[in-house]
Amino acid sequence: MSVFRRFSNIVQQKSNAALDKMEDPSQAIDLSYQQLLEQQQKLRTALVEATTGQKRVENQAKTMDTRIASLNDAAQKAVSAGKDDLATQALTQAEVLQQQRQALDPQIETLRARSRSCRWRSRSTRPRCSRSPPSGSRSRRHTRRPRRPARRGHPGRHR
Repeated sequence: MSVFRRFSNIVQQKSNAALDKMEDPSQAIDLSYQQLLEQQQKLRTALVEATTGQKRVENQAKTMDTRIASLNDAAQKAVSAGKDDLATQALTQAEVLQQQRQALDPQIETLRARSRSCRWRSRSTRPRCSRSPPSGSRSRRHTRRPRRPARRGHPGRHR
């Protein structure tokens, strides 16, 4: 091991020890808890946006389906009435709408997948955020326990 590497390791050890002394565990826990809450809020917002977009596109698709059905009915009535030019016009419009409608299917699937993903990620963070924050108190691991006084007859021995 070279002298410079050893010197570098010593400096790293000393700096890590100094940082450990400066860090307050309760503040670190509070910060991580706050970050989890913010992440959960962002996931909820993303879930609402994805679900809203999905419902909007699904409603648009239903409206198109209804319009296509009415154009097909109009075309049949026009043919039975002997108005072939109106029937052709209605079928042309129905075909254009059908192509637009088919273009919505991949969008709907993408939005459904995004909603599922957001829902899954939101559920995975929920149990970690369900407890109340430590509110400035130290965690169990870092809480000092009061020391019991030693027995008078046996110095240094605890029972």
